[in-house]
Amino acid sequence: MRLTGAVVEPDYDGVRLGDEMTKEFVEDMIERFKNGKKIHKKYVYQIIIKAKEIFYNEPTMPEVAIEQGKRMTVCGDTHGIVTRSYVLWGCGLTAR
Repeated sequence: MRLTGAVVEPDYDGVRLGDEMTKEFVEDMIERFKNGKKIHKKYVYQIIIKAKEIFYNEPTMPEVAIEQGKRMTVCGDTHGIVTRSYVLWGCGLTAR
């Protein structure tokens, strides 16, 4: 698939994704997933391309300083089940 030729049909009822991810798009995407809907395959591809770019440019083992008395939670693999992330991060959603 090539992004330049991918067209989102006019009847797509979700928030449209431009060049940058917006809070509105992410919130709509979560609602769509909760309701058993999907996002357009062009948007899936855009997200994968951007994630790959970010991951390839990040060090594999970053060092992080944590303030005294503060905690950091590290979340491992959720095995592709997005609702597990909702539960882990307290989004007020329940796993089905």
